[in-house]
Amino acid sequence: MSGHWRDIQVVVQQLNQFSPENENTEHLLDKSNTLQGIKVTDETFVLKTLSGCIQYKSLLDVVVNAFYIRDGKHCLQSERNLYVVVCYLAIFLLEELGLQQFSRIIKSIDTAKICKFLRFFFNTINLNTWIKDEWSCLYESTYVNNWIKPLQRWQPKVQQLIDQLDKKLDKNVVTTSLKTTEPKEFNLTIPDPRPVLIPEVIPQQGKIKSVPANTYKLPRVKQHLEEMKLKNHQKAQKLLLEANTSQFRCAAPKIDCEGHIAEEIPDRVKRFRAQRIKVKTNNAPVKLNAAAILREGVLYQRKVEEELNRTERLLRGAQDPSEFLEWQKQMQKKDLDQQLTAEVCRRLQGKLSYKEAILAQQNLIQEKKKMAEQLRKQIPECALYSPQLSVHQYNKSKEDMSPSPLPPQCRHRQYYQFDPSPSPLPPRRRHRQYYQFDPVPPIPRKHAFKHNLPQSDALREPVPLKRLCTSQH
Repeated sequence: MSGHWRDIQVVVQQLNQFSPENENTEHLLDKSNTLQGIKVTDETFVLKTLSGCIQYKSLLDVVVNAFYIRDGKHCLQSERNLYVVVCYLAIFLLEELGLQQFSRIIKSIDTAKICKFLRFFFNTINLNTWIKDEWSCLYESTYVNNWIKPLQRWQPKVQQLIDQLDKKLDKNVVTTSLKTTEPKEFNLTIPDPRPVLIPEVIPQQGKIKSVPANTYKLPRVKQHLEEMKLKNHQKAQKLLLEANTSQFRCAAPKIDCEGHIAEEIPDRVKRFRAQRIKVKTNNAPVKLNAAAILREGVLYQRKVEEELNRTERLLRGAQDPSEFLEWQKQMQKKDLDQQLTAEVCRRLQGKLSYKEAILAQQNLIQEKKKMAEQLRKQIPECALYSPQLSVHQYNKSKEDMSPSPLPPQCRHRQYYQFDPSPSPLPPRRRHRQYYQFDPVPPIPRKHAFKHNLPQSDALREPVPLKRLCTSQH
């Protein structure tokens, strides 16, 4: 019973995992690892059933879908492949298995579910009407008749099997009769007897502990301190007595014993023989197990093979790589030293460049200060030389378009010429027009250094001509 149920369960599990879009039947049969632990006969049965269910899927879906629509509305969809397997066994393998083997397989499954499905499938009306018509749409009528005739022939025997299973189910059903409630009268008139009170037992008090003996005694620490004080006092008295008796010992001559001791030291050093340290040699034998012996043998054999290979290479003309490795280490060390020195040089160069930049900045500041001092000294000279120019020379030079007679450092100044003509403005504003603007433009600020003048003088306010005339008089 358990073997048949296991075979059916394996087939159902494989059908649940099968996807017709991504896999084929051969791939599914090769992929299934659950068939390895089954016997040869069971394996053939399982493979045959599995391949048949996949091959005739459309034929079996007609019956199973109709069962779910009509009688199996309350059945689980997860058990659909179980009904597919039972339907395939009833159609194609009932003749081969026989009724006895088929009944064993049915009994190994849940009888209530399978009885409902078999009763629906082996109904003569269903077989002769819509099942036959639906199958004829998929396959030829000759094949359909060959499938339906055996089912009609086996229908009475399968009906007997279904009746037997129904009787067993009826016997297993246990009917329980519900008891009716029986009312009881309230027991109000008869009071419960009062319990007799038990007197409480007075607990006996324990014996009082006596006062410990060390309560009225001094602690041991204080006793020890008193003893130490007494001993120290006695020792001090002895020292005082010795000091009083030997107070003039420092006046006595000293015995010269140092020379005698110095003479005896070399003899004692020669006669001295130090005790030898006893070295314990631990020569306990080590017991090796089989694995340790084998490992030691393999290690020894490996060393021998390496030595033989090295000698063979030397005989063939190979060189010992120790010299090359030593040279390689030296070169790597040399490269590392060069890298370190280069890094130190770069660091020092960075510091030097930083200090040079600071010095250059300081020198530039000093040069600017010196240039400013020179310009400050030249400003008074220009101020003294400019009033000595006459208006006539300045007008003549302007008419002739000749170069200015002024020195280069004073040509940047702007002069105004007195205009004796009457002003067209009213008298109130006539005082604003006794100056005439000199068309000579001022020297820009950026060209002030070419004439050794400060930048403040390049755009200084113009000096009026009236002021120049008054200074000459």
